Amino acid sequence: MQNYLYYSRLPEYKQPYGAVEEGTKIKISIRIRRTEALGAALRVSSSDDRECVFPMKWTDLDREYDVFSAEFIADMRGTLQYCFDLRLRLGSVTLGRDETDPDGSAIVGGVPWTITVTPTNVKTPDISDGVIYQIFVDRFRRGKFHEQDGFFEPKLWGEAPVLVREGDGIIYCRDIYGGDLRGVEDALGHIASLGVTTIYLSPIFSAWSNHKYNTADYEQIDPCFGDEEDFKHLIARAKEFGIRIILDGVFSHTGADSKYFDKTGRYGNHGAYSDPNSPYRSWYRFCDNPPGYECWWGVPTLPCVEELDPNYLDYIIRGENSIIARWTRLGIGGWRLDVADELPDEFIRLLRERVREINPDAVVIGEVWEDASTKVAYDVKRRYFADAELDGTMNYPLRDAIFAFLRGKSTGREAAAALNTILENYPCSAWNCLMNLIGTHDTRRLRTELGEKFSRFAAALQYAFPGAPSLFYGDEVGMEGADDPDNRRCFPWSENGTPQGDARALRFWRKLGRLKRKGAFSGECRITGDENTLTIRRDGAEVSVDRNGTCFIREYMEI
Repeated sequence: MQNYLYYSRLPEYKQPYGAVEEGTKIKISIRIRRTEALGAALRVSSSDDRECVFPMKWTDLDREYDVFSAEFIADMRGTLQYCFDLRLRLGSVTLGRDETDPDGSAIVGGVPWTITVTPTNVKTPDISDGVIYQIFVDRFRRGKFHEQDGFFEPKLWGEAPVLVREGDGIIYCRDIYGGDLRGVEDALGHIASLGVTTIYLSPIFSAWSNHKYNTADYEQIDPCFGDEEDFKHLIARAKEFGIRIILDGVFSHTGADSKYFDKTGRYGNHGAYSDPNSPYRSWYRFCDNPPGYECWWGVPTLPCVEELDPNYLDYIIRGENSIIARWTRLGIGGWRLDVADELPDEFIRLLRERVREINPDAVVIGEVWEDASTKVAYDVKRRYFADAELDGTMNYPLRDAIFAFLRGKSTGREAAAALNTILENYPCSAWNCLMNLIGTHDTRRLRTELGEKFSRFAAALQYAFPGAPSLFYGDEVGMEGADDPDNRRCFPWSENGTPQGDARALRFWRKLGRLKRKGAFSGECRITGDENTLTIRRDGAEVSVDRNGTCFIREYMEI
């Protein structure tokens, strides 16, 4: 904002606020001091590189300021960007957005403002009614110990995990601790006490590792975790607590040691690797370079699949008894898509349509580490929201903004600007399905990153932001852990099955969960900040964090 002009992304200047549906008429207004104004134009560009310039007409006089306005129709789904070309008495200037201002006000230069244009009448499930609890199954809790023959030597619960590079130089992650589905069921009381309404499980399909991201058989629950009856029982018991179960869908690659690829011959050499006539041969991309096939990030145990191969599409999505259909019919609450950036747009769109066909209330959330509305992956502008492919995403930009503020790498004003940009760029339908995280199985532990006090500060801001706060198992009792696998330590249970660890932290997370479940963090959201303070105000509560050492939660409702 300059003293001779005013513009921001607030409703008095842009109507409607934020993302819009295709076909929406958008009105943009700017105020320029009358003694300076000669004329204005609005320059709008689309994601397909079209550009339109709309002359802005004089529409009003607001004290000593002329108001210039322009209207246009958002006629193409995707991302629009806009800026202003002004003719002033002091010369011509181009105005963009001040990235450090919470309201996105105008400065000379700056970056373009963004408008996300979505399909009309997009409906998404609302999972923002409570907390998401992420569980790395092998390390959460033992219920009934299941040993997969010839796979592993069971480790002592609580023993520090380490990476072991085997004779061929590959880390196979074969150290298993015995956490299973029965253990998750046994812990439902504790989980529910945190205000949880959604459990997100790490992959549970058969695989020869502890993490199960190298799928061996999508049709089978991994024997280390139990069987299909155990899973059905968990779904039923969780529903009694008002909790839905979301599965981790890993569809950009399989395991090399799988019934589909079968590099080791474990499944009779009928897989794509050794059998040119294998029904799975067309799934994979073979080449002359070692190891002879394309693999995920160069990891030979994870051969990439051709997601749009008709046979693969039928098996995973389109078939009557496809993998998506089979497990969704079983009663799960949805899917989290691993590495969504590496799945084709068409694959994601078909998957979401299939899920909705079976269960209109099931959610599809993508793993996206950046702003999903402007994401470019492998030189392709992604259309997660433009084509209603995803209901929501893992909100890593929220984590980035909060951490930068608490570490002193940004001001509260800059953090508020970053958070408001998320709200402006994401359609309201996606707010209901945002997985608002500050720690996952892919990051260092929250307590290790920020320490005891700032961990709670970060959590308070996380819970106040629109969407569903995501709690990584063990953070509620102060578990620590550096990079993988240290961040995947075993949950500390006592002999009688109660949580051990930081009792003060547990009380705090339970209080946040109660606030969330009671609706304190719902309704209109206003985010502001200054040099050292970041504040998020909702209808029922306000969270204000001063990085010099205080966190204040003010409740506007009876809890």
